[in-house]
Amino acid sequence: FFFQAEDGIRDYKVTGVQTCALPIYDILDLAKIEAGKLSVVLEPVNLAEILQESLNLQAAAIRNKGVQLHTPNWEDDIIVQADSVKLKQVLINVIGNAVKFTERGSITVKISLQCDKIAGNLQKFATIAVKDTGIGIDPQQQEKLFRPFVMVDGSTTRRFSGTGLGLAISRNLIQLMGGSISLSSKGRDLGTLVEIRLPLLEACPLVLGT
Repeated sequence: FFFQAEDGIRDYKVTGVQTCALPIYDILDLAKIEAGKLSVVLEPVNLAEILQESLNLQAAAIRNKGVQLHTPNWEDDIIVQADSVKLKQVLINVIGNAVKFTERGSITVKISLQCDKIAGNLQKFATIAVKDTGIGIDPQQQEKLFRPFVMVDGSTTRRFSGTGLGLAISRNLIQLMGGSISLSSKGRDLGTLVEIRLPLLEACPLVLGT
């Protein structure tokens, strides 16, 4: 089957068994975080490839929801220093949340590259942005979602289920990889944007903007 991409039609093949939420693994990861034992194995990995694999694993759920998926047509490799298994875990969680909380409309995934000055040195970053047209979040409640076992309110928990652990664990994992994850929404029923930022192995140009 096909999804409409921003610049044409792209074919997404569903591979493997459809992923499902297994709260016990979230709880085990949380226990490791609290004990200071959650670790990652860093190695050069292709971010674009892992993102594609994560989208493939969510393809059936997106099709069943009937929402549009807009994706980047990125041909080049994007090499980051990361744990490929745990990075995929984070991406599946973030994309899965977008699918879960979007009843109609679209999910848009974008990749961008930036150079920033960190401690006096230029560092190149890749940002994956996942934007949906779903239920949105009250701005005053957004930071709470990165706390363990927190969902926006009781009605959300009853309607959509879940442990409220995904974002808390995702933030810890991404930080261990030297990156960051953020969430923003203009309010209820106004969609949500999640951005994951990771350092690239590729060096920045000597002058920003060149």
